[in-house]
Amino acid sequence: MSKKEQFDMAREIIKHEDNLVNNRVTWLLVLQGFLFTAFVNGIGMLEKVSDYTPQRIVAGLVLVGLLGIVTSLIARNTILVAYDHTNKVESWWNEKAEDSIRDYPPVRGIYPTGRWYRLLSTSKMPYLFVAVWTLLIALVVCP
Repeated sequence: MSKKEQFDMAREIIKHEDNLVNNRVTWLLVLQGFLFTAFVNGIGMLEKVSDYTPQRIVAGLVLVGLLGIVTSLIARNTILVAYDHTNKVESWWNEKAEDSIRDYPPVRGIYPTGRWYRLLSTSKMPYLFVAVWTLLIALVVCP
């Protein structure tokens, strides 16, 4: 296999992994949006109910929050797997290219290194959701 074919293969794999990350982040955001909507509707119901049903609504809100936490952690794992695979492909290409690496562009872009990027990157986004859901569960359980 020529260096050009190896480069093209590495680039295709990285594009595929980037697309997987994009899809996973998209479904994470959509699902979290649905769960936040359900949670807010539950809070609205909690204010309108009689004295004997608030415990059920609180239990439902806690379950919605736990579902948000679990799905965030699952998304985190799948996103990290894709990033790990991308790193392996990049390492493979750098090893294969050896001296001719200057003849080719980078197989992937360079990630920004700023504080805000590291805090709000796609690999850290699930942690943000976990923190928000934990706070919301605490506010419902301990008013």
